[in-house]
Amino acid sequence: ALILREGTIPFLLMDGKVPVGFIWLDMFGAKSCFGHAVFFKNAWGSARLYGKQTFRQILSYRDSRGYLFDCIMGLMPVANRLAWKCAIASGASKVGVIQNALFDADREESVDAVLTVVTREILEM
Repeated sequence: ALILREGTIPFLLMDGKVPVGFIWLDMFGAKSCFGHAVFFKNAWGSARLYGKQTFRQILSYRDSRGYLFDCIMGLMPVANRLAWKCAIASGASKVGVIQNALFDADREESVDAVLTVVTREILEM
């Protein structure tokens, strides 16, 4: 239930009137944050498109002082290839692998994680 933690901003992703998934942003700092996404089964074939649109939307949010976010990061277990490959296919860049960056509660051990990042420059916005 990480999406329910205090300080988290959730978004429901819609295609017209059809929900296709949800995301949440957290761990805000300066003009960066970490993003997390879940796509529903009906969206799996289009997850890359929805991911790219979501990245573009969030990176375009502005207030009177300028952009709210310059960078969205993702941290996914190395073993979850589907997740980090989807982020890359959606326009994020793979920064590298961080050893023991996440904790796998089922295995009761720390696991390596892939760090991804997306910026307006990477998306050529």
